[in-house]
Amino acid sequence: MRAWARFILGEELDRVWGALPDAIRSGDTGFRHAFGTDLRSYIATHPDTATLYNAAQQSLTQGLNAEIGAYYPFGNFGWIVDVGGGIGTLLLPILDRHPKMRGTIFELPQVAAQAHERIAAAGLATRCDAVDGNAFDTIPAGADAYAMKSVLHGKTDDEAEAILRNCRHAMPTHAKLLIIERLLPERIDPDDALARENLLMDINMMVAGGGRERSEADYRALLVKGTCASLASSARLAHRPSSKQSPTEAIDRTLRMTG
Repeated sequence: MRAWARFILGEELDRVWGALPDAIRSGDTGFRHAFGTDLRSYIATHPDTATLYNAAQQSLTQGLNAEIGAYYPFGNFGWIVDVGGGIGTLLLPILDRHPKMRGTIFELPQVAAQAHERIAAAGLATRCDAVDGNAFDTIPAGADAYAMKSVLHGKTDDEAEAILRNCRHAMPTHAKLLIIERLLPERIDPDDALARENLLMDINMMVAGGGRERSEADYRALLVKGTCASLASSARLAHRPSSKQSPTEAIDRTLRMTG
């Protein structure tokens, strides 16, 4: 968690949170008020920040990735595209566990370059590639499954709908869509510490990236609006557990609930 602590407590995020009143008044992000640009553009032109940001995301989600990779039957798929898959923190361990599977990390150019290095270091270059591009434009077509972990929460509703629309266009009729996100509860339990954490993260997404955390109903509505209506009842939405659940219990609940 060292990288996450350095990022979230660093000078840049401090300036962003200092612009919270401006974000509330204007509806724009605190990041734009603080730096004159959006988070993605800033990271693209500040390689040191990009490296720290990627390491922070990796340290934050590594434990949950292991739970997801061990529990979900990824072995049913021959080819998985991890949309916005970072440097492979989720996909590479899955490929290591399933030697007949191949995978693609689809990322922005500056991140895909780092993913190439991670793939080679893991000895998976014959079964995995990193494709650079922008999910707002197009997504690699023809895979058996498309995973999006912690991608949509960083986007506005319009942006998320555009990505889902492109994902739907890329998916064969047999393909599965796996959305892995924090889920806000439909009702707030004041005794649930993780629910309070997720609400705080919701504010952080508003201030830093312009996105938001969502409930399961919110995500299903996005699927419908993103021309994925046929997937809305069958998409797999894996989520972080409440403070009263283990990760495996939470994933099990989600998979049973979505059929």
